[in-house]
Amino acid sequence: GTPLRLGVVHGQMKVADLKKLDEGEVYHAWIQHGQSVIPTDSLFTPDRNGNATASIPDLAGVSAVLVSTEPAGGSKQPTTTPIITVDLS
Repeated sequence: GTPLRLGVVHGQMKVADLKKLDEGEVYHAWIQHGQSVIPTDSLFTPDRNGNATASIPDLAGVSAVLVSTEPAGGSKQPTTTPIITVDLS
């Protein structure tokens, strides 16, 4: 299922109830400007309770924050359907 609680406040995204990742996978946060999806440097893995905090540096002009599962090290564009979409517009 989708994470139950989540919020983006002052560039910090808090997520709960994330599923455990397979070896070699990370969660990768993305920002959406209009139709463009841009990678952030924010790669994270949840703790054993499924909680995580990610830093989203610049939210100016951002219409949404997305999170997808990616190979360790992240990707230039999402390779999987985002599991989280937070609409900021």
